Amino acid sequence: MKINNISREKEQDSFLKGIISDGAHPLPGVNIILKGTSIGTATDFDGEFEFPQRVKEGDILQISYLGYVTQEIKIKKEQTKLNAILTIDMKEDVSCVLMGEVAVNDAYKSKRSLWQKFKNIF
Repeated sequence: MKINNISREKEQDSFLKGIISDGAHPLPGVNIILKGTSIGTATDFDGEFEFPQRVKEGDILQISYLGYVTQEIKIKKEQTKLNAILTIDMKEDVSCVLMGEVAVNDAYKSKRSLWQKFKNIF
């Protein structure tokens, strides 16, 4: 029984781990997906992740986050080894432009609540 537990622990330890940041700060909620599948994970509050399955040399991870350029990382042989840690710096997507205009012609006026209507009767 101990042999099975040890081999399971080694299997779990061999999953790819990593940290994703913007160069200065960790990014929480970054999506990491194995290309061509629906297998993936997301970073935690500290920008750290552990991929839910083993990756092989040549696999491609798609890394995406709103406002940043989506990256594709090809897994190298050394990244498939035990306790390998992948460090990724995301680049801001400067082509992301908000379009529209702000119109400030009239002041906002809220509708009166039922209580305000009732209060004005007396």
